[in-house]
Amino acid sequence: MIIECVPPMLVDKAWQHISPHLDKAIARNGGLTTHNQVWSRCMNGVSNLLLFVEDDEVKITVVVTFEQVNGKTAAHVNFTCGGTIKLWQQNMPLFKQWAKQHGAETVVVSGPADVYSRIFERTKKLFTTYEMEIG
Repeated sequence: MIIECVPPMLVDKAWQHISPHLDKAIARNGGLTTHNQVWSRCMNGVSNLLLFVEDDEVKITVVVTFEQVNGKTAAHVNFTCGGTIKLWQQNMPLFKQWAKQHGAETVVVSGPADVYSRIFERTKKLFTTYEMEIG
């Protein structure tokens, strides 16, 4: 498995192939981010579009931004799609190596599922998001 970071000028070309899968991940975020916002961030180089590729086939797609979290540079995993939990676990060392090579000191992931605690070893919960109807 290798990680390909799609350059902003090639996002459009890759997007047509991964968009249907990424749309499922975007839909799980409760409407906090739209498809067009994610595309725009990747096109403008604000977010990194990563493709985990094996035998010329994309197995996992990840959208990552680099942010400051608790005083550390974090590779913030915004969206993931494709692959199984086991495939993610097997490729976590590769992802951590990529993140470290690009300046990250830590990896942060947020989302509606507690599945991430099974993918990322030695995790700790930083915060929780709540919603209150004001109807």
